[in-house]
Amino acid sequence: MAAQENGTNPGCDGGHGHFFVKKTFHKPTYCHHCTDMLWGLIGQGYICEVCNFVVHDRCWKMVVSPCSSIATTLIKNPVAHCWSEPSHFKRKFCNVCRKRLEDAWAIRCEICEYYAHVDCQDFVVSDCKECATYIPQKDMTLVQFHHWREGNLPGNSKCLLCKKTCWSSECLTGMRCEWCGMTAHPGCYRNLPVECNFGIMKDITVPPSCLTIPRMDINIDTIIGVQKKASK
Repeated sequence: MAAQENGTNPGCDGGHGHFFVKKTFHKPTYCHHCTDMLWGLIGQGYICEVCNFVVHDRCWKMVVSPCSSIATTLIKNPVAHCWSEPSHFKRKFCNVCRKRLEDAWAIRCEICEYYAHVDCQDFVVSDCKECATYIPQKDMTLVQFHHWREGNLPGNSKCLLCKKTCWSSECLTGMRCEWCGMTAHPGCYRNLPVECNFGIMKDITVPPSCLTIPRMDINIDTIIGVQKKASK
C-alpha cells in the first residue's frame, strides 16, 4: 500500500459523500482538488476510503467533486455511455477509482471522454452527453448548459476563471465542458456562467435541442416517407 492510516475522519458534511481519513504517503502524491503536491513526512493529507480522492489538510473543506459512492444519485436524467473496445490508455485516469489506466485493461466513452477500468465498469456513472433533447409538441428551453467532466484534461489547460494551470499528469483533477472545451479548477467552475455557447465549434455544432431520438414505435417506411403500393 502507498499509504497507511494515521488518523480519523475529519468529517464528511460537505455534501460530496467522501469519507476522508488521514494518511501518511510514502511516495510523491498530489492533491486532487488544487493539483499541488502534499508535503511533509507524516500525515501529509487525507484520502477517501471509497474512491481514493486525495486532498490537502487545507483543501478538504473545499472539495466539491462527488464521491463515486453517491455520484449515481445526483444524476437526474441518466444517459448511457458508448464504450470503446477494451484497451490500454496512456496518461489517463479512471473516473471511478481515480487510479492510472496504464497497468490494466480499460474502456473509454467515445462520446464524452469518460474513462474506466474494465473492473470498474459496473460502478460507472451514466452521465454521458445528451445529444438529442427535442421533443415534438413540447415547449423546450433553448438554453444549453455545460456538461462537465472531471479529469483527463488536455495538457497545459488553463482555468478560465483564475487563469492558472488546472490540469495534472499526476492525478485526476480539473473540470472540462464536453461541449465547448472550457476548463477550470474544481473550486472555480461553479462560479462560471452556467450557459454553454459551444466555444469555437459554435458555428458548426447542431444543438441537442434541435435533434430528437427516433421513435421506435413508428414504421421505418413512415419515417423515411416511403409509401407502399397497394396490393391488387
